[in-house]
Amino acid sequence: MTAHEEAGKNPASDKDIELLIATPKGPFDGTFPKTTKVSEVILAVRTKLGLPTDASFELWSGTTRLEPEERTLESFHLPNPAKLTLVATGSGV
Repeated sequence: MTAHEEAGKNPASDKDIELLIATPKGPFDGTFPKTTKVSEVILAVRTKLGLPTDASFELWSGTTRLEPEERTLESFHLPNPAKLTLVATGSGV
């Protein structure tokens, strides 16, 4: 039996995290490398869903804001998949 078979999962999946994100425009489901910064996730969701560029957004896991936004996803020790919420803030809301 190979190490891959023994683990029972794709080795690449250990490097990725599935994010299920509630947004003002509906749900977003995407898979990102765990080394992705929070700011990069926010940008990807904004781009994909066409969210306003003049609004500020924060990413939350339950009652915890994922900050600073330059931290990587893996630094937050999120479950996989992770259920998050993208919240609009600031004057563009």
